[in-house]
Amino acid sequence: MNVMESILKELQARFDILAHREQRKDLGEVCVAPGAVVSMLEWLKRHGGYVHLTHFTVVDWIEDGEFQLSYILTDP
Repeated sequence: MNVMESILKELQARFDILAHREQRKDLGEVCVAPGAVVSMLEWLKRHGGYVHLTHFTVVDWIEDGEFQLSYILTDP
C-alpha cells in the first residue's frame, strides 16, 4: 500500500468522503462535505504530515449558482 492509499484509508475511516480519485501514486483528490473541510485539514496537518497549504482556489459556475473550493496540500 502506497502513502496515498494509506492516507485515503485513514480519511475514509474518519470522514464522510463524497468522492476520491488517484491521478498518480503521489497525487490524489478527495471531496468531502463543506462541514468536514476544516476538521479534515486539521487531521491532515496533525496526523498526515501535511504542513503546507500550497494553493487555495475557487471555481464557479455562476449560471448554476455553484462554486467549488480547492485546497492544494503538499506533503513534507
